[in-house]
Amino acid sequence: IPEILPHSKFFTIQVGEQTFNISGASLSSDAPSYFTNFFEANITNPPILAIDRSPRIFNIIADHLRGYNIAAANAEEFFQLYADALYYRLRNLIMLLKERETYVKIGDSQFKISRDLFNGPGDAPNFFHLAFTFYFAHPVKDARLADDEKPTALLRPPVLKAPQVTNRSAALFSDLVTLARNEPLKIHSDTHRIALQKECRYYRFRGLEQKLVKHKITVDPTTGLEEITLGLLDVHPDSINIGADCTLHYKRPYIDAYARRLIIYVDKQHALKYAPS
Repeated sequence: IPEILPHSKFFTIQVGEQTFNISGASLSSDAPSYFTNFFEANITNPPILAIDRSPRIFNIIADHLRGYNIAAANAEEFFQLYADALYYRLRNLIMLLKERETYVKIGDSQFKISRDLFNGPGDAPNFFHLAFTFYFAHPVKDARLADDEKPTALLRPPVLKAPQVTNRSAALFSDLVTLARNEPLKIHSDTHRIALQKECRYYRFRGLEQKLVKHKITVDPTTGLEEITLGLLDVHPDSINIGADCTLHYKRPYIDAYARRLIIYVDKQHALKYAPS
């Protein structure tokens, strides 16, 4: 820990109605910050630093400064903690929160997810990348100070809340989370499958959408070659190629490592198989 403030000396910070005595070692562990700037400027006879912020959130921050592992209890607390980390200019805490699981709200339900959950092939960039970029990639200028500004010039940070989508199904999103985690997902019906694919298109999860495509992979007993059967509407024309034997081959986008002979499913009685003449 750099000795920005004397490690054995204690400094008094009043947050709202609660008073905290924190050592110079703890304050120096995530510095420079609003606190170290203030007390460095008044090191001979440091006054009480009074701040009109949430003491409940600062209790978590104090534990972080003292070296404890911390975690937000819910989405509201997570974004309040992130806003105050910006407010106090605690760079280590900011980076820690950026790397942690975060929250999204779909319909009336909250989900705690890893920020890289939807980073599979074809799934990025997507709706949530844009939302997370807004919160985590761009600094909130009103909440940050240049190094040469006085700590007393710090402005109130904006109110942050979990990215929210009010017009989508929480149940279907929960299914997509299950699928993205490579956990078993039971598709109850074709209607359920189509609804999930529609949600994938909304969030721009192209890879997950392909995982949901109904298909059948078999081996032609005559040739020993693999064949894939797909519904006509599920075939992407750009993924079709003509094999050396003049048959149509298909490689599912973002899913398949190689192409297979293509059989197009039309209905229960008919399927189209393009074979060499």
